[in-house]
Formats: sequence, structure tokens, C-alpha cells
Amino acid sequence: MRILLAFVLMCGVAAAGEIKVVPSSQKTSRDIGLDFVCESVALDFEGDVALKGTVTNTGDSDYWGVMVVFTVKDRDGGFINRDNTLAEPDEIGVGEVGYIDTFVRMEGKSPAVVEYSVTGRRQ
Repeated sequence: MRILLAFVLMCGVAAAGEIKVVPSSQKTSRDIGLDFVCESVALDFEGDVALKGTVTNTGDSDYWGVMVVFTVKDRDGGFINRDNTLAEPDEIGVGEVGYIDTFVRMEGKSPAVVEYSVTGRRQ
């Protein structure tokens, strides 16, 4: 279990020194229209970014292999790291929700922005 620092940063809002979480502007053939909501973003004791959130299927099709891809950048927009995590459960039917609880290693760098996209396959 990773220990989080005592402060939690606001998702989608960035003040000086905080991390902003935003949808990725880059699209792939596996992107799907499920809604990701960031519930918390924080730095753990190793300086890595810890993220929690939900993925909700508000569409009219079921999806499997649902994951969220996170790309972390510094304040100048430079790439730091990218990682992905499967939603739990990774099969999300119409009207259902999946949960995300993960971290992205920072390799000692200072994150400013986390971009995300939701991927998966229609059942």
C-alpha cells in the first residue's frame, strides 16, 4: 500500500504547485466515450502521482477491457511518464460504473498536468 501525503489536490483545478487533471487532446482508435471523473489526485511519499476516480457508461453499449490512460507532463508541457490501469470491474455495462485507483511514477520530476483518455472495446 502506498502512503499519500496529507494533502489532496483538486482534480481539474491547478493553483501554483498543484496538479491539473484534464482530458487528453490526442485521440486513438481505442478511445471510447465513457465518462472519467477524477475524485482525487495527490503526491505519495515517493513523489509519484496517485489518482482515484470513476468511469461511468452513460451510452447505449456495453464495454470490456475499459482502462484509463494517464500521461503526465511538467509545467512546460514536457512528457514525464505514461501509464494505464484497468477499471474495476473492467466490463462496464450501460448505466454502470467502474473504479480507478492507481499511481504514475514521476522518476523524481515535478508533475503539473495529468492528461487522461478512456479506452476499451464495445461488447
